[in-house]
Amino acid sequence: MECQCENNAEAAPAGWFMGGSNVQMGGFAVVGYLLYRFSQTLPVLIRWPIRFFCYITGLSALWGWVSRLVGTFRGIKNLLKWVSRVWRFLVAFSSKLKWMVPIIRAITGSSDDGPQISGTSRESDLRLIFLGPNVADRNIIADDLLAIGSNKTRPFSNVVKKGIKQSTVLDGREITVINTPDVLGSSMGNASRAREALRSLQLTSPGPHAFLLVIKAQSSGESVGQDLTRAVQGALELFGEGVTGYIIPVI
Repeated sequence: MECQCENNAEAAPAGWFMGGSNVQMGGFAVVGYLLYRFSQTLPVLIRWPIRFFCYITGLSALWGWVSRLVGTFRGIKNLLKWVSRVWRFLVAFSSKLKWMVPIIRAITGSSDDGPQISGTSRESDLRLIFLGPNVADRNIIADDLLAIGSNKTRPFSNVVKKGIKQSTVLDGREITVINTPDVLGSSMGNASRAREALRSLQLTSPGPHAFLLVIKAQSSGESVGQDLTRAVQGALELFGEGVTGYIIPVI
């Protein structure tokens, strides 16, 4: 057998050199990336020599690839910022145009379906719910309002245990009055108050146009203000914050 030591000895340096080249290129790649990241924090005068070093060492291609990759990420980031700004503008713009919806509906004569506050089945109808701590005072105003109409109605009783509905016609317009029991007082339990509040809304289907909050005038203006504040808070707790713009105090 002949010894092949010489051939193997010649091939060994070549294999080591090829393996060393791969390690060297990997080291250059890592160094080039680190130099690129480090150069971003340096002034322009120092950044250019680093780029020149990458060019003469053959890392300019890696530099360009990393630059394009970073540029792509920056472009995506700027695009997301732009889309976010456009979205915020559209949301703010649409919220400012909500006041135009009733005008458009009034011009076109269209309306939403379903029960709602100030919803109307006929434009000539007027539906009112009377509230207040004193039943007698509410009855006086409700009876006076119904007496103006052409229909004869019975006076409301001072003992009201559940909501009562009466209607009259005034100048061809139907006026519906709902007189509620003591839903704002303490004579009824929470369950009964909630039930009568819901019943009063059902009696004015598809919804009332206004809540007349009757408060008896006192000698002290401060007392009237306190009574009115308590009554408004009670109405909001019972019917919800959506009725805020539909409460009309009657003193």
